[in-house]
This record gives sequence, structure tokens and C-alpha cells, in this order.
Amino acid sequence: MDDNFEAYANRVRADHYLHWFAVIAAAVWAGTLYGWMAGAGVLIGLLVAISVSNTIILARSGSFRATRISRWAWVLIVFLAIMISSAEVHSVQP
Repeated sequence: MDDNFEAYANRVRADHYLHWFAVIAAAVWAGTLYGWMAGAGVLIGLLVAISVSNTIILARSGSFRATRISRWAWVLIVFLAIMISSAEVHSVQP
């Protein structure tokens, strides 16, 4: 039982830190494309959005799995928004 719990705890810790690297990567990417204010806005906006949505999820359902899904959904949405907003017209039209 202890070995399984230790493996689970290590996996949860790794998942938590991987999420922070993705958030910082999104902020750095936005910062390199649009300036440091946009990067700071992405970082702060992601932190606020994730915190508020996780608070609402935990208050209503108490599901930690739903908070992990929500956290990665926010990161994915931001990456997609940056990709779409940085696409140039001649690169998407034949």
C-alpha cells in the first residue's frame, strides 16, 4: 500500500509542476509576440481564471479531478488563442 501511495504522490506532484511550466511558457510566448505587458497579462489572467474556476468547482462538486481538467483546459485555451491571434493572413490562405 505504501509503494502505491508514494507513486501516486509523486505523479500528483509532477502533474502540478508541469502545469506551472505550461502557464509560464504561455506567458513567455505571449510576451515574445506582443510585449512584456501582454505576457504579464496572460500570466495574471491565467492565475485568476484557474483560481476562480477551481474555487467554483470545489465549492459545487468537491472533485479534484475536475479541477485538474479545468486547469489544463484553461492552459489549452490560452495556447490556442495565442496561436490563432499570431497567425498571419498569408500563412493561412493558399
